[in-house]
Parts: sequence; C-alpha cells; structure tokens
Amino acid sequence: MADSGTGNSVAQTILYLRPKRDEAIEALNLEANKLYRKEVAPPPEPTDIPLDGFSENRPASHLATHDIGHNSVSRETTPSLYPICPRVFRLGFDSIENLSARGFTFGSGPNSNVKLPYFSNNSSDTNSDYFRIHYNFNSGALLITALHTMRIGSASLKDKHGLLLMAGMSIYCGGVFEFTVEFPDLSNCAEDHERNYQVYAANLGYPNAQYTATSREEDPPVGAEHRSKAILGRGTFGEVHMAMNTKTGEKFAIKVLSEGGEQEMKE
Repeated sequence: MADSGTGNSVAQTILYLRPKRDEAIEALNLEANKLYRKEVAPPPEPTDIPLDGFSENRPASHLATHDIGHNSVSRETTPSLYPICPRVFRLGFDSIENLSARGFTFGSGPNSNVKLPYFSNNSSDTNSDYFRIHYNFNSGALLITALHTMRIGSASLKDKHGLLLMAGMSIYCGGVFEFTVEFPDLSNCAEDHERNYQVYAANLGYPNAQYTATSREEDPPVGAEHRSKAILGRGTFGEVHMAMNTKTGEKFAIKVLSEGGEQEMKE
C-alpha cells in the first residue's frame, strides 16, 4: 500500500485511524476535524492478533500507560459489515494545534482535539472525552489511554487504563464509534520521521526522548506480555530481542532460548 501524499507528509505522520462505521465517518466529515482528514489507501487485508496476560494493577500517566482488566485482547476487524472508508483520521506531528504531552484527545469535550459528536442514546455525558493517543517518551512507544469505558477488540478498557498501539487494533468507543489503527509506510523517510519525532518531543520538554519506529505488520510475541521490535543478537543458545511491554510501552532486552540451547542450558 502506498500512502497518498508527499514524502514530507508521510514523515510527519504518527498514525491513521480508519473509520469503520457511519457515525465515525460522519465525525470525520465535521468541519472541526478538517485538519485531520486524509485519503489513504487501505491495507491489503485485516490483521488479527491475540494479546494475552493483562492485569489491572497500575494507573496510567502521560509517560506510561498500563493494563486492562481482560485476559485476552484481539485486534480483529469486523468482517464485511461495512465498506472500507477511503479516508482516515491522520494524526501527525504537524497537526497538533496546542502541543501537549497528553497527545491527541478524542471526544465531545471542549478540549478534545478530534471531535466525536455526542449521541444521546449511547452516553449520559454530553462532554465525554473517550480516549487519548500519546507517546511514552522513555521508550518511543505509542499508547492509547481510555478516558471513558471503551473497547479494544473484544476487551473492555477501563478509565485511565491503556495499551500499546499496534497495527490492526480495533478501537470502539461512545457506543457508536469504531476505528482501525494503521501506520504509515516509512520505508522512504525513516530518518525524517525520527527527526520530526525528536523535534516534537523536545518542544514538549523531552530533549532526550527515545524513538521506536512503528511497524505496519505484526510484531512477534515474546512471552505473554511483550512484542519483539528487533533482534539484537544471536548466539549458541538462542536470540536476544529488543522487546516492548504491551501494557507500559517500556523496552527490555529479552533472551529467547532455542530448543537446543534450552536443553544444553538445562544440562
């Protein structure tokens, strides 16, 4: 898939949220959201990925977001119920009117960056902020934090709890809004994207922010709570992965033993 737009536009892009229902498309068409509208070709096929091992022990902050009270999250799309929308909500380093470490807030509140209109038959609060998308500047992870009860895949995400964002995740909030997470193709502008991120982070007071490129494909699991972002080295007994915690976005070096290596280590 090729992104519609110039290389500079792609290098400024953080992610896309593709509307999956009529209400989300109506929100995209609002004049208040014109800054975020973009036409982008959809990916060739949906991504279904299970995420296991979540707990609900810690609160979220703008530097680290945490757990959801569900044992399994599936980032699955709804098959064939709605036509694929050719336009998306584009969040970029160049589309933030008021820089804040809170990132982008979605909802019907007065301070919401992206406006999602209030539907009286599905909510009791006419000024609800549903969620925000923001970075963990300690690791470069891109996170989603619930500001109202919502759903990621088939699991409920509670207020102030969050999750590492990955391609193919389905976001459902406000009783009627549904989106799929997509990331831009940075193959031709990776250095520019990292530079734009560093400028963005420095302007928010994080001059030494860590950067991690987002993947448009599934990151392979490393145990129940981590995803591999890169292989740091290989040895006789296995591989060392740079892995990211799916609950906090924190980075770890994790050694994965091969079958032969595991047997030799045990011996």
